[in-house]
Amino acid sequence: MNLKKVIPTISKSIDVFKQNGVDPWYAQAILLIESPGKMNTKSGVGANGPFQLMRAVAIKQGLKVNKYVDERTDVEKAALGASRLLSRICIPYTKTMLDSAHVSYNETDLWFRLLVLHSYHAGAGNVAGVIRKIKPTEGGMQLIQQVWQTTYGGFKNASQNYSQLALAAFCSFDNIVMQPTDSVYLIDGDKMYNSYVQCKCAPYDECNFLQTCIQKYENDLKDGVIPFEYFISKVKTVETELAGLTPFTYPYNDNHFNEIGFHLLKTRNAEEAYKLFKHNETQNPESWSVYHGLGEASRQMGQKEKAMGYYKKSLKLNPENQDIMRAMARLNGQH
Repeated sequence: MNLKKVIPTISKSIDVFKQNGVDPWYAQAILLIESPGKMNTKSGVGANGPFQLMRAVAIKQGLKVNKYVDERTDVEKAALGASRLLSRICIPYTKTMLDSAHVSYNETDLWFRLLVLHSYHAGAGNVAGVIRKIKPTEGGMQLIQQVWQTTYGGFKNASQNYSQLALAAFCSFDNIVMQPTDSVYLIDGDKMYNSYVQCKCAPYDECNFLQTCIQKYENDLKDGVIPFEYFISKVKTVETELAGLTPFTYPYNDNHFNEIGFHLLKTRNAEEAYKLFKHNETQNPESWSVYHGLGEASRQMGQKEKAMGYYKKSLKLNPENQDIMRAMARLNGQH
């Protein structure tokens, strides 16, 4: 898994979990396991989004999921749904099953958190069955190890492995983020730009060096390492630095931005693609390709009515475009 890509998602989700009064540790753990950095990834059983919520569960926790919109693919809304599921069901039920077994715990204990993760993944009822089968007399990691070796109902191999995946993911993640900041940057653009800032010089022509920084930030955006807002802020920072060296201006042109936007769509990063196309719309309001991109991004996010509106705008500006016609036909369920 590409753990770098989950960083922006973790940052947004932690804020939502805190606002909802839920331990943000769970946001990090679940996101590190479930499709890092991918907003619209359906599992074989129908779970979707960065928190892999089932349709019925998401609706019960207040999210909209229908043929027009699927809020499970929105990071912040999915985080709200997941935090509600944890606070309303997973954590209380885990406490209840341990209380019933007369096992003491602290909610910040690692083993308790891992047990809650199992409830999130397999369902509290299955985990309660596992606990009844084990009949523990005390908590701790020895209990979790027994959970890894016990089956009950729907709690089988994938469920047993879930918290093990969380531990492995945390170890891998720590190996990335705990590196010395003067030698490792998760964002390639930051790595290059900070090497310039530290000495106000570059190993070769400064203008070319700083322009290459922007290209690095573009790649970071395409790879899903940084969100669009961070990308634009960094472009402006480098532009300011370049202003005293050369009359360089970032190519905010239609084709350049759209190329990046459609790359994001290919990698199923519809949320960031949508932001980029909306920004491009302010610069190029008469561009048919901008509205084509907005339509495609909306479609990927499950917003079919919105997508059709953008397709119609695009077709009005470019009436003969077959790609847009086909996109509209697919959206209408035609072939």
